[in-house]
Amino acid sequence: MALTIIFQPFSSALAQSSQDNSQNIADSFTFGVMQQDVESDPIEDSISINVEVLFAAKLDKIPWSPQPVIGATINTDNDTSQFYGGMAWQYNFSDRFYTEIFFGAAFHDGEEDPDTVLAGGREAHRAYGCPLNFRESLSLGWRLSTNYSLMTTVTHMSNAGLCAANNGLTNAGIRVRRTF
Repeated sequence: MALTIIFQPFSSALAQSSQDNSQNIADSFTFGVMQQDVESDPIEDSISINVEVLFAAKLDKIPWSPQPVIGATINTDNDTSQFYGGMAWQYNFSDRFYTEIFFGAAFHDGEEDPDTVLAGGREAHRAYGCPLNFRESLSLGWRLSTNYSLMTTVTHMSNAGLCAANNGLTNAGIRVRRTF
């Protein structure tokens, strides 16, 4: 019941959009809660809300066919938020269990250069060097039904050493996916 209330406005709009075009545009909608900065000594110890749309693959008959993804991770405590896009690959272990790998890019609203240092030399915030960073994620999913999955997800955003500062950001959490 609670899942229906959460997903109904989004899934109805996406499903209607797909029906109007007589083909599936959106494959699924994902909503979740992530613990921000799960490093051993976190700087951004807060919670983020994650939303994501996974689009239908054009080559869905080919195993491991990539699917376009857009999403956002919105921080609830004024720490770093991200808007991202890229491609996801899904592998089914069975009818119930699967894994999903994502690779893409993320724009963020975090700091680019470390400029504030706390007592003891610790940075006051993470610094990401550039406004656009790489973003990867790994999810393990469990299909609860034909339309709903529960996923555990770990994400990482980093500039891969292409910019001066590169603290990176790793989040982990639980997400629910509604497949159309």
